[in-house]
Amino acid sequence: MDCGVETQANIDWDTVYRSCFLCRKVSKLFVFQFKLVHGRLVTNRFLTKINLKDNEQCTFCQNDTETVIHLFWTCSVYTLFWQDFKQWAVNGGELLNMINLMAYLVLGLNPNKNKRLDLYFLIAGLFLWVGKTCNIFPKIRKFLSFSLTFDQD
Repeated sequence: MDCGVETQANIDWDTVYRSCFLCRKVSKLFVFQFKLVHGRLVTNRFLTKINLKDNEQCTFCQNDTETVIHLFWTCSVYTLFWQDFKQWAVNGGELLNMINLMAYLVLGLNPNKNKRLDLYFLIAGLFLWVGKTCNIFPKIRKFLSFSLTFDQD
């Protein structure tokens, strides 16, 4: 009996997946957050252990071993980005100036009541990760362009 409803066999899932731009962006956020929370982001430290890299130093600052905590929080290059991010969030009314950015907040390990801000932290993390994998220095201006692709308003 054909009720005009598509069956699993009749749906071109590849076309559906490719046509949903926002879905792909959200999927990338979901996968990134999963890998971050479960310690599955590949850093230079790990790549050195499995002999795919000769050096475990940070891609950007070259001063410390590249771990997830170093990369997203203690790296001097990323610290400058987080300062600019905080100023942008304060100017946009998303964040109070008196709040200190802490690693657990930036990494989304202690979600706050501002879900939009949590989303921006997650997008910023993905932005930093994409920049790391492409060797692109993080700048707030580039982040703002990157974040626009996730804006649903």
